[in-house]
Amino acid sequence: MNRISIISPSANPYFNLAAEEYFIRNLDTAETDFFFSYVNEPCLVLGKNQHAYNEVHWSIIQNRQLKIARRISGGGTVYHDQGNLNFCFISSLSRNKINHYTHSTGLIAEALVAMGIPCSMNERNAIVLENGNKITGSAQFTSRTSILSHGTILYNADLVALQKGLAFNSAKIVTKSSPSVRSQVENLSENYSNIIPDLKALENQLHVNLDYSMEFKWEEDVLHAIEKLQKEKYETPEWIMDKAANGTIQWGDLLYKIEEGFVEINGEKKRFAEIIESMNQGLL
Repeated sequence: MNRISIISPSANPYFNLAAEEYFIRNLDTAETDFFFSYVNEPCLVLGKNQHAYNEVHWSIIQNRQLKIARRISGGGTVYHDQGNLNFCFISSLSRNKINHYTHSTGLIAEALVAMGIPCSMNERNAIVLENGNKITGSAQFTSRTSILSHGTILYNADLVALQKGLAFNSAKIVTKSSPSVRSQVENLSENYSNIIPDLKALENQLHVNLDYSMEFKWEEDVLHAIEKLQKEKYETPEWIMDKAANGTIQWGDLLYKIEEGFVEINGEKKRFAEIIESMNQGLL
């Protein structure tokens, strides 16, 4: 089995999420496993089935203080910045891999232990330190022939920004979308910077420890295809804000019914994202 290492040339979250989808739909995993890693600029990344207004503080949506993105896999909303390493395993699909993470997140935990960091994967497929604090979460997506298992590792992320971005909103939200499960988190740099001096060292060591030694070649046609998917899907408000946005939101006496990201006001349909952006911040 060949094992190919892919390191992203970009810190744009929309590019990297588009790259994940392009890879699982186009890479031949019959005889090759792939390990993709990247570091994003600050952003919040929604799971595929999450209601954006239930996960992200509305002041961030209104003022566009932070990029908001959505991935193709399920799971909870996560915060990314330059202190957070994102990893992605892409391999051939088999039944024993679905909803099991020993072949992905479990391998990350083993690699970290080999570096001298005592940790383990818990029942929620997250990696936790000895004190129970979470340093990584995981999610999956499958195509007809391949499976993608990805997650994040907190190294020295801005945990204040993380908590602020995921703060609860004051309005009552009723939806069938999947809510995030909040956990106590910790940066690896707090206690293990003597072992891993910086994020790039962590990224490089993981590729070595996991034995993905063959280097992926970023051909122009691949870059163009990813950039096309980025523009036509991952940067669009229809994908980011409107998907999975069915439900109702109550603000005092005001009740908004949202269907596919739209609400009807005085007989006119408007995008709820536009309504939020135009509201006075004092109402949030």
